[in-house]
Formats: sequence, structure tokens, C-alpha cells
Amino acid sequence: MNTNKLTVAIILTLSTAIFLHHVSTSHFRSPHYQNGKIRNFGGEYLIEPTRYITPQSEAEIISVVRNVSMKQGSHRVRVIGTGHSWSPLVVCRDVLISLDDYKQVLDIDFEKKVVVAQAGIKLKELNSILWENGLALSNLGTVAEQSLAGAISTSTHGTGAKYASMSTQMISFTLVVANGTVIEVSREQHPEIFRSASVGMGMFGIISTITLQCEQAFYIHKTEAIEPLDFVLYNLGTSMSKYDYYKFWVIPYTNSAKTFSMVRTPNTQVTVKTSLDEKLKIVGLNIAYYLWKFSSLSMEITKVVNKVISIVDKPDIGIYKSYEALTSEPLPTYFEMEFIVPIGYFEEALKEWLALMESELCNINMIVECRFIAKDDNYLSPFYNRDSASINLLMVGQLDEHTRCTKVSHRLIDQFGGRMHWGKRQFLEKSSYVKMYEHFDQYVSIRKSLDPNNIFLNEWLEDIFK
Repeated sequence: MNTNKLTVAIILTLSTAIFLHHVSTSHFRSPHYQNGKIRNFGGEYLIEPTRYITPQSEAEIISVVRNVSMKQGSHRVRVIGTGHSWSPLVVCRDVLISLDDYKQVLDIDFEKKVVVAQAGIKLKELNSILWENGLALSNLGTVAEQSLAGAISTSTHGTGAKYASMSTQMISFTLVVANGTVIEVSREQHPEIFRSASVGMGMFGIISTITLQCEQAFYIHKTEAIEPLDFVLYNLGTSMSKYDYYKFWVIPYTNSAKTFSMVRTPNTQVTVKTSLDEKLKIVGLNIAYYLWKFSSLSMEITKVVNKVISIVDKPDIGIYKSYEALTSEPLPTYFEMEFIVPIGYFEEALKEWLALMESELCNINMIVECRFIAKDDNYLSPFYNRDSASINLLMVGQLDEHTRCTKVSHRLIDQFGGRMHWGKRQFLEKSSYVKMYEHFDQYVSIRKSLDPNNIFLNEWLEDIFK
């Protein structure tokens, strides 16, 4: 493609993006059950359950589980939250439960800053309710549209060297197990189940209610900037110590990165954005998204688009409510893989991974997000017993290419002690997971004791955990 044609194509794409912004009312495409079918967020899995149930009470959840347990054969039941998983966690041909109508905050203990909520509440709704009551979660993942139980069960995390995954903010939970009984699980009560089912992916039973440790609402001073990647890596240790929350995006095929530097602040004067500022930011996001989508046609287009983005992206500085700083509006749809390594291996792993992507001619037409996470003690957490860093491969509009690049990435797992995020794309055999997690067999044994007939497994999970 010559320069003139490329320029015309980019201009047409820009015009299309702006038009699509005006006709679109929402960026996030939440999955909807329609005509007996539902897709996950990425769109790669079409789920056609025989029954789709939306309970509004714990009694209804218990009834569904008991009915499935009593049936002969290999009947299964899975739960879908927002469908924001790229792995086939929610694929189910039998009974699929949505907890969208099971979303109440049940209790707030203001003295202890402890909150009890139903499992289906979306983080976006929970964040607002907490803030109205002078509370906040200590850390959050980027996407607030996720359900509370879905985010916790897949070890969803934010960033910040002092902050672990969202599962570590959970004090206890109630679990509807395969025989229809409800058990209260905490570190004091059923501690081994707690350390397993906290990252249980819906395999131990259906989480009904969750008790969270919150803190007093706080504000964050946030700075976004484009910086040379070499500079970012050279100063990584300093940045991780200086900022409470720090992450960056590698902009592929440039030597640039977009940094997000966030520190807690006593200043409560929230930065006010005008409606024009907000519209321009949304338009800019749409332009970037559709340019990235267009660049799936060719790596040469990707290189031009990313170079332009690295030049025109403007710094942004402001003070925000904690949850507004830590989360962002997700794009319509994309594909994601997350490769997690011990923090000590991060710089070497990132450089080698980028070199591998380049040598394999992987067309990374979006970003590579890098985040930092403190260790926890949940048995199948990717951050079990080690402070970690994650390398997130995000691509749009090219499923087959993302699949290829993900499989190429798997080559580095053994070299760097890598683990995969359970909610992201991966193509590994059971033996790989056994090697990653020292408590794998114990985890499987505990799961089996609660679900002896495997009613909470689908085909993908059965291949790994049966």
C-alpha cells in the first residue's frame, strides 16, 4: 500500500470513527441473552444453554443447584457475570445462571468498614454505593463493568506493588455447593476452601454473598504521559516505589510507552472536566480504537497508526475519586492474553517477549499493558507466593492472529516461571498448570470433595481439573 492510499485510508477511518461515536451510546458491549444464545465479551464463544436462569434470591440459586444435582447424566451449571472473560469459563450447554438480578448491598458496618453484597452486583454500581457511604475498595481492576464474584473468582487485579488481587479484599463468602447446602467460608472457617475457592472460577459452587474489607474513601492524583520505553524501564524501580499505583502501555513498533502514575492525595478538589473535554476524550478513544481495528489489515498500517498515536496523545493530569482513577471505560471489544512473571524477571521477560513477537511477525495492533501486583496466598492465584508483573497482549479485530501470538507467548512460560490469568486467552495442557502451581493437586481434591459429580465444570475446566 503506497503512502497516498494509506493516508486516504486513515482519513476515512478517522471520519468513520467520529461518525460511530455520534451514533453509539455505549462503549462497553455487555453480552445479552437473546434467541436462546449469548456471547462472551470478546465474541469468540457462542453459548447456547438449554436453560438461562436469572435468580433474585439465594433460595432460587439453591433450587437450581439441587435440580441439576438430582438429574441423571452429565448435567452442568455455570454462572455468567458480565461475560468479561476471554477463556471459555462460562461456556455451558446445560444450565447457565446470570446473577444480574442478584445485586444488592446487604449490610454496611461503618465502624469496621466492612460491606456485605450479593455476588452479582457490578463493580461500577458497588463503587458508587461505597463512595456515597464514605468508603472505597483499596484497589480495582481496569474494567468496572465486571460482576463482583466474577472479578474475585478469576483473580482480577489492578496495579500497584503494594496491592494484591481483588480476592484479598474478601473477608468471607457464602457458597452454594453441589448438594444445595450453603456454607460460610473464611480464613477462620474452612480455611482450605477459602484459599482454594477464592480463585475458584465457579468450580466449587456458586458464590452467593461476599463480605469485603473496605477503607475510608480516598482521592488519587493521576498523571498520564507518553515517555520513551527505555526511560520507563530504567526508572521502573523508582516509579513503583514513588507511586501507589503505577502501570504503563507499551505502544508496539515505537520506542514509546504511555505511563499512568497515581498517588493517593489528601486534596479533595476533584478535577472538573467540561463536557467538551469529555467528548473530545471519547472521540479520541473511538478514533484510536477504529484505527487499531483498521490496522489489523497490515503490520505496516499498525506501525504508522501507533507512531501517530505516540505523537498526538496528550498528557493528562488531575485529581479523581479513587475508583474513577483506577478504572476506565472499556472499548467495544478486543482480545486479551495476560502472561504473569515474578517481578524480578519482568524487564528481561518483557524485552524477550517483545523480541519474540517481532521475530514471529505478530501484528500487535493495539497495546501491551504492564501492571504490578503484590503476592497473595490463594492456591491457584497467578500471584501465589510471589510479587508479580503482568504482560497483557491486547489486540482488536483479528482473532486468529491473537490466537497465534498467544500460543507463541507460551514458549516463554518455563523460562520465566510464567503463569496465565484465568480469565484471559490461553491454550495450555493440564501438565502446564500442574507445574505452575504447587498446590494444584490439593486444590483439585478440595474441589472434588464439594462437587463429586462435577456439576460445576464445563468441558474446558473438566480437561484441567477433573
